[in-house]
Amino acid sequence: MLRRAQAVMEVLIDLEDLVRIDVVAVFSSVFEQHTHPSSDTSKNVSTLTTHYSEWYADDFIQQAYLGHFVYSPLLMTFVTMPSPDSPRFRAEEYSDLNELRALAELIGPVGMKYLHGRIMDQIGSRVDEVKKLVILNRPLLEELRGAFDDPVKTRKLAAQLQRVDMLLSYLREIGIGLAFLSLCREALGDVTQLRAPFLVETAKIIRTHMRRQGKGKLIPSAIFETEAEEGGEAGTGAGTGNSGGSERVVRLLEAQLLTSGLCAAMGISCDGLDAGLCELLRLTQRSSSSWNGGAGSTAPTAEPPLNLQYHIACLFIVFVANALPQLARVSGCAYQVNLAANEGNTHCIAYAVTTLMICMFSVLSPGDLEERSTEFLALASSNLLRLGLETSSSLVSAAEISGAGDSTASSRHTNNPNCVSSENRDSVYLLFDEIVRLSPVLTANLQEACFPCALIRSAYNHLANVNSRLQHQHANSKSNAGLTHHHHRHGSEVSQYHP
Repeated sequence: MLRRAQAVMEVLIDLEDLVRIDVVAVFSSVFEQHTHPSSDTSKNVSTLTTHYSEWYADDFIQQAYLGHFVYSPLLMTFVTMPSPDSPRFRAEEYSDLNELRALAELIGPVGMKYLHGRIMDQIGSRVDEVKKLVILNRPLLEELRGAFDDPVKTRKLAAQLQRVDMLLSYLREIGIGLAFLSLCREALGDVTQLRAPFLVETAKIIRTHMRRQGKGKLIPSAIFETEAEEGGEAGTGAGTGNSGGSERVVRLLEAQLLTSGLCAAMGISCDGLDAGLCELLRLTQRSSSSWNGGAGSTAPTAEPPLNLQYHIACLFIVFVANALPQLARVSGCAYQVNLAANEGNTHCIAYAVTTLMICMFSVLSPGDLEERSTEFLALASSNLLRLGLETSSSLVSAAEISGAGDSTASSRHTNNPNCVSSENRDSVYLLFDEIVRLSPVLTANLQEACFPCALIRSAYNHLANVNSRLQHQHANSKSNAGLTHHHHRHGSEVSQYHP
């Protein structure tokens, strides 16, 4: 579409001297109208922005939700998976950076913002469903949070959690949407850098200044202590000092959200702080506040809406930490080394968990992100370490390894529905490592203190060997099929001359 429009423009520019029409002004006016979701001349005319936004949000992303397309962070595109139910078009032809750059050229930053809003609405609806699941399991999650040091009780309570599969499905779909938005942001950034490099550099300078204001972090928790100490030394009292610290953190958050929105409009990343998702969380907070401000607020046991939303966010990380081991029992999620992705897009859960944690704790409790992320790291690592004990390969007896055991022993491990394969376990390990890597506050040292990095390296090595072996077997089967076809063909030719 972009090449066709450019070709028509070049032809008309060549004819501009003959027809005496300002072709550049005409094209600028037409393209400006198509960057908006509705046309200025007629409300019934579908613009390019409306057409492409509806197709990407309602058709393309839906195919990714169904697992027909897989996001590859290595190739920076969505890849079509071979399946009889896959659509006829290839995902690579519409989601790689070249195509998305052309889309950004056609609909501009305004159109890309509209597309971002369409997909963010889908993400927001799934975030609401995740909150409902957290509220459904609230009593169990509160017990799980308090029973961190009791592995027996933790395992028993985790088995009683309801609709864990739905939670993982919603997180996977949220991560798919965020992955697509990251591709769009990358493409828009390339186009903006080409068209308006001075504006991009100005936005980067503002982003660097905001990082310095936050001492290199999104919302540093040390601001509370600094302001409290300053308030205490000034003789204003602890309450006034804490109030001043809170006000400063809120002002810093507002400035960072404005910076994030500015950077997103130009296609520049802003440390995972998504201004659109933060605005959705704020709208949810306001709606719950207005609802609680009615008849429910007169009840003596009514919980303040802000405390309730923050409590739900804390229970959310407990829910995710206890749900991650369930991924090891999900079939059809094999890890592909050549894509750096899982077949079922389960690796996108890392994008969802990291972004939700950043936005939730930045909006609901600025300055609490680091502490809550450390809590999630401790909970998830302990659950994943227990998952290693349930792996089928680690439960094989010495007699089976030596070959002295009966043949039914291995089939007993294979046919057991509760048995965890080592490939699925290693995929979950890599997902956990990706969550830590994407987090702006978690470090490799913290991860090593809770979860040995040797297990991560072993998981990478094991999955690479499995993929290499499968590719070798696939190549051998294709060569054998070709030889068999050649022998049959040669035999038929001989039989024609030797009846």
